[in-house]
Amino acid sequence: FRTIPQHVGIHQATLELTLKRSPSPSLNSHLVDSLFTLFVVSEDSTDNSIPLIGHRLDPNGDVYSFTITPYVQRWINGRANFGLQLNAWTETSSLDLFTFYSASASASLRPRLKITYSRQL
Repeated sequence: FRTIPQHVGIHQATLELTLKRSPSPSLNSHLVDSLFTLFVVSEDSTDNSIPLIGHRLDPNGDVYSFTITPYVQRWINGRANFGLQLNAWTETSSLDLFTFYSASASASLRPRLKITYSRQL
């Protein structure tokens, strides 16, 4: 966020993650649309009041998209950035493994954060 000035209005912030298929077996039928994020407020705590659902951009594709606008606005407004936590909806009742490409992957597979903002008057 170094290039985004403080005190701006975040119109949209979208995180895109590409699933790494080989270590991510589907062990049940909930692989599509079964991820959500939580805002991490400290090293050992999350804010469960705004869970944001992730979805696949293409039903047969590997790119998950998360609209994380409220989280980014909080960071821009000065809240500490402890990141976000990815969860599976079924994690308490089944076993799924989701592995995503990291920043060290080729450019087309890396995580992408797209932010649209404007200065507040």
